[in-house]
Amino acid sequence: MDPAIIDFALWNATVHSPQDRLILLAVGRWRRVWKEVTPSVQYIATSVGISRRTAVAVLKRLCDEGMISIVKRQGPDGGRRTNRYDIIPQGCIDRIPEEKRAILSKLMGSTPPAQNVAPPHADSAPKTKTRENKKQEQLLNEIYKAYPRQIARGRAVEKIAVALGNIAESGKTPDEAAAWLLAKTKEFAASPMGKCGVYTPYPSTWFHQQRYNDDTSEWQHGDADSKPDRPDETAWGEADEQFSGIKID
Repeated sequence: MDPAIIDFALWNATVHSPQDRLILLAVGRWRRVWKEVTPSVQYIATSVGISRRTAVAVLKRLCDEGMISIVKRQGPDGGRRTNRYDIIPQGCIDRIPEEKRAILSKLMGSTPPAQNVAPPHADSAPKTKTRENKKQEQLLNEIYKAYPRQIARGRAVEKIAVALGNIAESGKTPDEAAAWLLAKTKEFAASPMGKCGVYTPYPSTWFHQQRYNDDTSEWQHGDADSKPDRPDETAWGEADEQFSGIKID
């Protein structure tokens, strides 16, 4: 993906606090330079000028919101090593507010759709939606309303439609796919992770990442204030061997 698009997403994605933005930008910058981004939490906290405790909370939030990935690592002896971090470009793009999407469209080489402009031969277009379209819209809306966060509906509905298509490819009929996804969405909404308020991922992120396929035991870890795992405090490790200057892809 074009680095300019990534930069725009990192700077303009909706985040919880300035500290979230600082860490998001830091991970993005490090990812441009290093083959693997594996600093300690203390290194991250010191680099952006916040406490270790705040850094832990911010990293968890950015991960839950689908903007960064965090992978736990183990050493050859099975001991804990520092985590590996990366940004998730699409997760960041999904959180760009609507008023800035025209700029994003230009960066991506397209133009936003015209507003309030009738399509060609509008007079001959159907005045009412077909029964099939109405049914599809009802299904999408029902699934969206079952999700615990009601935010960015347009993007969420788009991702739900894609998710239904993916599920149907596994052999389910459209009705079976909708029923299955609705049940999974309700199950997530009733889980501790689904009840985390602002810590619960945006619906567009959740459906885009196909997190309805997650092991449901993962949804039981919903306490945002739970004590985090503490990796060792080694700063970077074999930094010279990791340097590559690669771009995000």
